Amino acid sequence: MLKLLHLADLHLDSPFKNLSYTKSVRLRALQREVFSSALKFARQQDCAAVLISGDLFDSEFYTSDTVTFLQNVFAEYSDIRFIISPGNHDPYRHGSPYKVSRFSDNVYIFTDEELSCLVFPEISLNVYGYAFTSPSYSKDPIEDFTAESSGFNVLCAHSDIDSPLGSYAYISPASIENSRLDYIALGHIHTKTAIMKKGSTCYAYSGCIAGRDFSEYGEKGGILVTLSEQNGEKDVKAERVTFCPWVYKTESVSLEGASSQTQAEAVIRQSLSDDRARKAGYEYITRLTLSGNLGFELDEKLLLSRLSELAVTEIENSTFYFPDEKELLNDYSVKGQFYKKLHSLLSSDDPAVRKRALTALRLGLKALSGSDVTIDD
Repeated sequence: MLKLLHLADLHLDSPFKNLSYTKSVRLRALQREVFSSALKFARQQDCAAVLISGDLFDSEFYTSDTVTFLQNVFAEYSDIRFIISPGNHDPYRHGSPYKVSRFSDNVYIFTDEELSCLVFPEISLNVYGYAFTSPSYSKDPIEDFTAESSGFNVLCAHSDIDSPLGSYAYISPASIENSRLDYIALGHIHTKTAIMKKGSTCYAYSGCIAGRDFSEYGEKGGILVTLSEQNGEKDVKAERVTFCPWVYKTESVSLEGASSQTQAEAVIRQSLSDDRARKAGYEYITRLTLSGNLGFELDEKLLLSRLSELAVTEIENSTFYFPDEKELLNDYSVKGQFYKKLHSLLSSDDPAVRKRALTALRLGLKALSGSDVTIDD
């Protein structure tokens, strides 16, 4: 039995441009801590190798601190083989940290666009791979390839398997099936996928190891791959593992019917009462998307401060302040005149007419307030 840990898209040294310097430094440090947690897990599970399927670095611009961190941590885990396929964010070329930095002997880096193989006879493992040598890679790296070596055959690949017209090392379904590889460790897509299979080949995206913003939502981590063989029959088991202690999520809450700021807060608190995240050992970082027609103006700043203990860090306010009838009748601006034009229709005996008039009023008031109006409104 052989165990491997499949990781990808760590994006170390991400700039976190929208955050303060202090927060961005802290988040870059937390990224390293998540990686360290993954390596502790690999040792606990007695993994023979860690496969890093591209974008270990966020870009070709990197800090010496991060390189030193990697050098130290790779050397610390000298009992584990680290196998890296450079991706489109950190291609292997002039100036690359892979090329100019010295790593310990247990680190193996693919350096060419052509498919090659690392052979580890002591554990019956053959790891195939390639490198991005620029930000794009325009061919199928395993087209017409079939694994014929004895032992376990694995591919460490940075690839977009869903975009045949893209420029990120597209691998076709036919190539996956014809490869007869035991497992393909994919990187590039930051959202984890199901463990898939074509022919005898299992393959999956591990997703990124840690979410960096709300576009990278959900649990993040890697895949523990267990390879075994009995009576000539190979078996592949792939199990998802979470290393990141935080999870980004967006929560949509309708405030329709709330009559005050206090009631709106109560509605939100009820919607966020699910404590499953904390019970699972990680924390949510939540962005609220609020909707609904309100008879009062929502104080977003107050709401954000009041909900901070529920890990709400952003509020996207799509509510609409809908003034009451008395206020509109006494309004002598364009807004009031608009309402008076619709007043008789709003009290029509025909429900369809009332509904159309109410929709027209809502959209008109929204436009007059300077808000964007779409056909979906």
